[in-house]
Order: sequence, then structure tokens, then C-alpha cells
Amino acid sequence: MIYYNKMNKKLFYLLILIVVTSCKGGKSNHEFSKNEKDQFLNEVVKNANVVIDGITKNHREPADQFLILTRHPLSEEKLKEYNENNGTIYYNENDIHHYATYVIKSYELLDENRNHLYLVDYGRAPYLAASSLWRYDGILCQHLTIDLKLNEKFEKLEGYIVIEFEMPDSFFKKMKKETKIPINITIDDKDL
Repeated sequence: MIYYNKMNKKLFYLLILIVVTSCKGGKSNHEFSKNEKDQFLNEVVKNANVVIDGITKNHREPADQFLILTRHPLSEEKLKEYNENNGTIYYNENDIHHYATYVIKSYELLDENRNHLYLVDYGRAPYLAASSLWRYDGILCQHLTIDLKLNEKFEKLEGYIVIEFEMPDSFFKKMKKETKIPINITIDDKDL
């Protein structure tokens, strides 16, 4: 019985050591300052727009999907990593965009025949997906996307989406920024 208890104690300490040493470094959502979170949300709201997705751009056929595309400037830490790694950055769970979520508050979507289309929930997570890097006015930015699916296909889509972006502020509170994104896209749209 004594040997068993000593063995359990050693295993317990070994497990704690493994868990503690396997945790990755970097900022967690609790380490981002209120100012960093606010700046991130301001950039995401300011730059949000709607575009057709890559499949639609390639095939130019009626589509039932489109993207909300937004961006934010890379942090100093990510910019340094980009420069040191010849244009490569590595994502991890501690990147600020991993803590952002969204809620679609309302929308109106009309196809080329003025028929109302509706968003379909196909199990997507309410998070922003990291996409490509682009320079805007000399500033390297991270594109973030939200892919949306409709109940019908369209060739032209007009209307709007009201979306609220959120970041954790404290355990019980979230920072929120809302925007109304106008929509006027066609399957023949060119790149941004």
C-alpha cells in the first residue's frame, strides 16, 4: 500500500511537470491590454467588407457562398517573426485574432431577381479564420475571413449584414464593436 501511494505521488508530479513544460509561451487573451483589444476590434470593424470566395472567382458560376473579409496590422512581434523567417509567420492559439468571435445581428440579402436569400448554419465556428498577408499603405496586414453559406445560389447579391465582433475583456465581460457591412457582389467580381 505504501509503495502504491509513493508511485501515485511520483506519477502525479510527473504529470504536473509535463503539463507545465508543454505550455507554449506567448500572450494569452488575458495578457492583451485593453488598448490592444480595442485597436484590434477597431481595425476589424473598419476594414470589414464582403467578397466572393476563391472557388467562385475560379469557376464564375452561380454560388451559394461568400466571405466577410477584414484585416488588422501585424503586431510588432509578428512583424519581427515575418522578417526573421523570410516572409513566414507561424500561428498559434495565442494570436489575438483567435480570441475574437462574432455574432450576426441582422441581414438582408437579395439575389439578382430580388429574391430574399437566407444564411444557412452549417456548423461553422464563430471565429475569424486567418488568411493571407497583404500590404496596405506600406503596412503588413493579416486578412481574416468568415465564410458564409446561403440557402440558394446567386449571380448577384445585394443587401447588408450587421455583425458584432467581440473580444474577452474580463471573465464576465466582452468588448464589442458592431458594424453594418453593405453588400454588392457578383460572381464576376475581380480581386480586391
